[in-house]
Amino acid sequence: MDFIDFSLSKSGVMTTRFWGAYFKLKNDIRSIFPYINASLTDARFHDRPEYIQFNFNDIKCSLYPKELIAASFLNKQAALDFFKQLMDYIDDLYRKRYFIQPDYRRYRPPSVIDILKLLPKTNCKKCGYATCMAFASALRNGETKPDYCMEFAAPINISKVYPVFDDKGDLASTITIDFDVPEESSPAFPAHHIEQTDYETNGIPDTGDAIIDENGIKNDTGNNSTIADFFDTDEKTGIPPLSLREIQVLKYITNGYTNPEIAKILGISPHTVKSHVVHIFNKIGVNDRTQAAVWATRYNIMDEN
Repeated sequence: MDFIDFSLSKSGVMTTRFWGAYFKLKNDIRSIFPYINASLTDARFHDRPEYIQFNFNDIKCSLYPKELIAASFLNKQAALDFFKQLMDYIDDLYRKRYFIQPDYRRYRPPSVIDILKLLPKTNCKKCGYATCMAFASALRNGETKPDYCMEFAAPINISKVYPVFDDKGDLASTITIDFDVPEESSPAFPAHHIEQTDYETNGIPDTGDAIIDENGIKNDTGNNSTIADFFDTDEKTGIPPLSLREIQVLKYITNGYTNPEIAKILGISPHTVKSHVVHIFNKIGVNDRTQAAVWATRYNIMDEN
C-alpha cells in the first residue's frame, strides 16, 4: 500500500506544535472498511460520504476510499512512520479477512436530545454520570451502553444490516431489515438487550479441536490448513471469501439438506440459515441451491476436511 501525495497542516486551531497529515492513496481500499469496522472497537463506518473513523496507536484517523487524514504528529517523519504502521496493519487485516466476520453496519447516531427523551431525567447518577444529559452525550459518543441506565426505554424492534454484492463480489449496497423484539427476552435480561445472532458471532473460527457432527460432516475449527488451501483457490478465482460457517452450510446444501434441517443440525434458527444461504448465493454468483451444489463440487468444497 502506497500513497501518491502527502502534505502536513497545523492540527487544531489553538496549537502550533502538532501537525495533521493528509495522504492520497494509490489504490481504492474501501473493501477493507467492514473488516476494520469489525476489528477495532471504536471504529465508526460512515456513508455519504463513505469513510471510516478510528484510533490507531493513539492517532485519530479518517480513512476514505483513496485518502487518509490523521492527527496529531510532531513532525513529518512521525507522520510517515505512522502511515507505514497503519498500512502494515491493513495489509495484515486483508490477509486475515477470511477469518473475520465483516461488519457492514453504518454509524448513524441519534442526537443527544433524542436520546435524552428515552431517559427518566431524574439525574439519579446510578449510571455513573452526573446527569441524564451527560449520560445521553456519552451514549451518543459510544462511551457507554443503554444497559447502564436501568430505566432506559425498551425498544419495539431491532434492525439488522445485510450486505448486497455486485457481480464482481464487491459491496454494492446494504439492506436494513427491522425485526420485532421477542417478548420472552425480557424475563432473562433487560428488554433493551438483544443477543447477537449466530451469523454475527460465528464468523471467527474457534481454536479448539475439530468436531464430527451426527451426520459425519467435520466442523474443522482447529486445523485451518485445508481451509486456507480453499481460500487460496477462492482468491485466484476472484470470488469473495466464504466464512467457515458459510462453507459448513454450503456442504449441507450440497448434501440436499433443507434450511430447517440445517438449522436443527447446527442448533441455529432457520432465519440465520437463510441469511447464510443468501450470502453464499451472492458471493459465489448463483441463483439456486442446485447451482450452489455444482459450484461446491467444482471447487472441491466437499473434499475439505
